[in-house]
Amino acid sequence: MTSTGEVLNSPVMLPCGRIAPNRFVKASMYEALADWWGGLPNHDHEGMYELWGKGGWGIILTGNAQVANDHLTLGRDIVVPEDFSEESCEPYERLAEAIHGPGKATEPHEKPLALLQVSHATRQSPQLVGGRIFAPPVCVSDVPLAPPDHWFGRLFFRLLFKHPTSPSDAELDKILDRFVFAARLAHKCKFDGVQLHGAHGYLLACTVSPKTNKRTPPYGPASLYILKQLVQRIRKAMPSDFVVAIKLNAADYVQGGLTEETALEHIKDIAGWAQEGYPVDLIEISGGTYENPRFLTSTRQALFSAFSRKALSSIRDIPNAPKIILTGSIRSVKIMMETITSGHADFVALARPSVPYPYLPWLIIDPASYPDKTVSIDTETGLPKLADEPSPWWNFKIPLFGAGVSTAWWVAFMARQSASQQKRRRPLLGKEISQLEKTLDPFWISFELFIGRRNAVKIKWITYAGFLLFLIFALRRL
Repeated sequence: MTSTGEVLNSPVMLPCGRIAPNRFVKASMYEALADWWGGLPNHDHEGMYELWGKGGWGIILTGNAQVANDHLTLGRDIVVPEDFSEESCEPYERLAEAIHGPGKATEPHEKPLALLQVSHATRQSPQLVGGRIFAPPVCVSDVPLAPPDHWFGRLFFRLLFKHPTSPSDAELDKILDRFVFAARLAHKCKFDGVQLHGAHGYLLACTVSPKTNKRTPPYGPASLYILKQLVQRIRKAMPSDFVVAIKLNAADYVQGGLTEETALEHIKDIAGWAQEGYPVDLIEISGGTYENPRFLTSTRQALFSAFSRKALSSIRDIPNAPKIILTGSIRSVKIMMETITSGHADFVALARPSVPYPYLPWLIIDPASYPDKTVSIDTETGLPKLADEPSPWWNFKIPLFGAGVSTAWWVAFMARQSASQQKRRRPLLGKEISQLEKTLDPFWISFELFIGRRNAVKIKWITYAGFLLFLIFALRRL
């Protein structure tokens, strides 16, 4: 019988010739650790990625680095700089070094592949926190986000998301140039490659969706033309062993959006690019947009496994076809094993479980040598049990709003893990994680998401002090 270690710890060669040491991918997450209105990677990022770098991952994806500093998501994104100056490159070099790290905490092993995820938030970039005050966002076509069917949801979307404008072909071409620049930056700063974020309603996803790309040829209507042009430019600018990955939607899950049938045809076409000399190494399967954020809100196990199985089967016989990464609520070792052994995907990607347990692959592959003996393992899943995310009354039952509270929860966890690494040179222990899960308040961590942990703590204590002074004054008046 094949052991867990033999399956999940087996190496995989990518079409470009690089080797991922095992089947585990640390999926991309929004860190909210950069400066307000975007900034370069900093020591807080390094602390978190050092932990992941020592955790036994085969591939580590960063949070999305925005190619346009006026199209951010929640205001504290990593941004791609305008030049290759030492000041711009050094933070990225330190981040790549943190990821490659010394290997597993107690013994050397093959380094994880470090991929910089690059993105453009397009029409999903909100007012103010997105880097603009009154200017509308840019989208492939001038199609606005459809608000939820709820009075507060409609108000929420109207205030945050302005009607986008459509760029000229020349302006769109300049945006693509920024993606190529990001790839050159990643290579210069010792990353192994990039992942082009073509899912979740961001710019590259909009180019292939019939709901959002209504342009005339050659950039439209919805097709792979823009994405193919981008991959060709990156391949021409980079060495042949530079990893090029793409994150794609299995479907948009909104009316008039990308369907699973079309998405499957796209994957077949992308696999064929290798025959033209422009291979794509990895395709990560996800799904949804801000209009229906299934990638954040669904609790179904291995959400996109049925689609990824079809995708892998359809390209299996194509030479140098991309390897498939499955992400989305993979919450048991059994499902991880089935994903690989049954041909559902080549890699399993984990995001949220990697935050409290950054050494998770190590724990799964070699539990006997895992340094933290206080971690409690669920006998049913074979993994540490994750706490239930908060669902406060004030999320108004709006999917995107609730997803924001959930994101804030994990962002708060990352900030504390990074602080532990910087202070103690280790992740939080099992008993510390349990205590933290009990004390994280959804109201205050939502502030942290936008203004950072340190500023949120200051506001929290100023609020408490103000309330105390009010009580003292009120009592004295009695």
